[in-house]
Amino acid sequence: MSDTPKVDKDSIGLVLTELQRQHDVHLESADTLDGKAASLLEWASLALAVVAAISTPELAKAGKTIPLVIVLVTVALYLLIVVLSLKAIFPRLYKLPIGIDWDEMCNLYLMQDGQDTSLQLLSQYYKTIEYNRAVAASKNRFVELGFRVFPVLILTLAAAATSSLWSGYFR
Repeated sequence: MSDTPKVDKDSIGLVLTELQRQHDVHLESADTLDGKAASLLEWASLALAVVAAISTPELAKAGKTIPLVIVLVTVALYLLIVVLSLKAIFPRLYKLPIGIDWDEMCNLYLMQDGQDTSLQLLSQYYKTIEYNRAVAASKNRFVELGFRVFPVLILTLAAAATSSLWSGYFR
């Protein structure tokens, strides 16, 4: 007989269902963050390409240093967005409540009575949710920082384009 106090089976089922839902939410949020990071990288690349296509010929003709400084700052900001996006997208290991080790599964789940198995599974879900939450938070920080840098990148791109076009008109 087990030392574990008897717990209501309905309560275990409700808690297990909620933990499964939370676990799935964290895995889905990681996919969503990857998509946001990829979109950020795409938009930053597109903006840089458009402004480079407009500005580069005028910068070459004008030969001024102030627009060149703006361009260098813009490239630095773009590279920062690339790094942040890639750090967010970089594959990470997520934990699952039940590992693929057969011996572990037998000892922890299959060789126990139903209540002990349920309680062990609840414990495992809780541990994996905490771990996966930290992984998702790390991804989120990189995406959030990237989206904070993006408006600054757009402003410097606008400044570069305006400056190079302006200098092209008044040579």
